[in-house]
Amino acid sequence: MRRVYVLLCIGIQVVIGQGFLNIRVNTDNTTQIQNEQQIVINPIDTLNFVADWRDFRVGYRQVGHAASMDGGRTWIAETLFVEPTYNWDSDPGMTVDAQGNFYAIVLSFNSTSQPNGLFLFQSTDKGITWSAPRTVVNGVQNVFEDKELIACDRTNSPYRNNLYVAWARFLNYSTPAIYFTRSTNQGFNWSTPIQISDTQGDVQWPVPAVGANGEVYVAWCGSSSIRFDRSTDGGITFGTDRTVQSYASMNRYVKGTILTFSYPAMDVDITNGPYRGNIYIAYMDNGSDGYPDI
Repeated sequence: MRRVYVLLCIGIQVVIGQGFLNIRVNTDNTTQIQNEQQIVINPIDTLNFVADWRDFRVGYRQVGHAASMDGGRTWIAETLFVEPTYNWDSDPGMTVDAQGNFYAIVLSFNSTSQPNGLFLFQSTDKGITWSAPRTVVNGVQNVFEDKELIACDRTNSPYRNNLYVAWARFLNYSTPAIYFTRSTNQGFNWSTPIQISDTQGDVQWPVPAVGANGEVYVAWCGSSSIRFDRSTDGGITFGTDRTVQSYASMNRYVKGTILTFSYPAMDVDITNGPYRGNIYIAYMDNGSDGYPDI
């Protein structure tokens, strides 16, 4: 699965000849913001893109989505997901399986009360229509689920098409730990969540990915390092946390409005090329000169 992070607005740059054409994805005419956007590309139809993002068009946070059938030149089926359990939706994530079915996950919660939950939507028609929400985890007392992302095994491993979700669970609403769950049946049922970070407190923004032989990788950030853990049995068990890189984390606004964090982005080469199995992690570091570096 290829995940592309797109420009705010919501917009995408498409290569036209020797240049780029900025194309707007969302169609609302409000002045509200959209952010936390992603694009996922269908592995069996590489002109089929599906995007999702956090959307404030109705005056409070929701999750929007749209689809393209021509490599991003035009966009259709642009609207909001509807999760009726709670009134706010946020923190969108998206992946696609080996058959081209798309999965979007959202964090849902009430604006004035707890608890909250994570919910999954599936599209079997290239992002045009979506299923009713399926519960990943919901209603756990004295915790707040946060910053979930999703990955799918598209390799030829025994775990092909498994779905994996990692997120930060704030225990007693204050102390985060990295949690994980998996589904083996397109998100209809999910395993009991397990804590995969060896520590609690200094962890956030987990990112799952799948290796060339079906390994499950999860990276996340702390205040001074990028951390990593892996599973070789399809997400049933995980090992000891490892440090990827020490760094100076940052949490600042760009031009006063765009909040940035030092969370990782991760992908794995699952091709049959010479770099098969390589893991790639990018992150932002607060440089020694006071300016952020990638």
